[in-house]
Amino acid sequence: MTLPAIFLTSAYFFSNYYQMGLEGPPYGYQWVRYGPDLLLVQLATGQVSDVIYGAFY
Repeated sequence: MTLPAIFLTSAYFFSNYYQMGLEGPPYGYQWVRYGPDLLLVQLATGQVSDVIYGAFY
Protein backbone atom coordinates (compact mmCIF):
# COMPACT_ATOMS: atom_id res chain seq x y z
CA MET A 1 0.00 0.00 0.00
CA THR A 2 1.22 3.49 -0.81
CA LEU A 3 0.07 6.44 1.24
CA PRO A 4 -0.86 9.63 -0.69
CA ALA A 5 1.71 12.42 -0.36
CA ILE A 6 -0.75 14.69 1.47
CA PHE A 7 -0.33 12.47 4.55
CA LEU A 8 3.47 12.69 4.46
CA THR A 9 3.60 16.00 6.30
CA SER A 10 4.35 16.82 9.92
CA ALA A 11 0.62 17.42 10.55
CA TYR A 12 0.12 13.64 10.37
CA PHE A 13 3.40 12.46 11.91
CA PHE A 14 3.03 10.68 15.24
CA SER A 15 5.92 11.29 17.60
CA ASN A 16 4.58 9.75 20.84
CA TYR A 17 5.36 6.22 19.70
CA TYR A 18 7.28 5.47 22.93
CA GLN A 19 4.06 5.96 24.92
CA MET A 20 2.50 3.22 22.81
CA GLY A 21 5.42 0.87 23.44
CA LEU A 22 6.83 1.30 19.92
CA GLU A 23 10.41 1.88 18.90
CA GLY A 24 11.42 4.91 16.92
CA PRO A 25 11.06 4.62 13.17
CA PRO A 26 14.12 3.58 11.15
CA TYR A 27 16.00 6.25 9.21
CA GLY A 28 13.84 7.49 6.32
CA TYR A 29 10.59 6.27 7.90
CA GLN A 30 7.94 7.94 10.01
CA TRP A 31 4.96 6.83 12.07
CA VAL A 32 1.87 8.45 10.53
CA ARG A 33 -1.59 8.69 12.03
CA TYR A 34 -4.20 7.71 9.47
CA GLY A 35 -7.69 7.81 11.01
CA PRO A 36 -7.75 5.28 13.86
CA ASP A 37 -4.65 3.49 12.54
CA LEU A 38 -0.92 4.07 12.90
CA LEU A 39 1.24 3.45 9.84
CA LEU A 40 4.99 3.09 9.48
CA VAL A 41 5.73 4.81 6.18
CA GLN A 42 8.87 5.18 4.07
CA LEU A 43 8.93 8.92 3.44
CA ALA A 44 10.68 8.81 0.06
CA THR A 45 8.09 6.53 -1.54
CA GLY A 46 5.02 6.62 0.69
CA GLN A 47 5.20 2.83 0.97
CA VAL A 48 3.54 1.50 4.13
CA SER A 49 5.68 -1.14 5.81
CA ASP A 50 3.70 -1.74 9.02
CA VAL A 51 0.21 -1.01 10.32
CA ILE A 52 -1.25 -0.95 13.81
CA TYR A 53 -5.00 -1.11 13.27
CA GLY A 54 -7.25 0.65 15.78
CA ALA A 55 -4.40 2.35 17.63
CA PHE A 56 -6.66 5.36 18.31
CA TYR A 57 -10.27 5.16 19.38
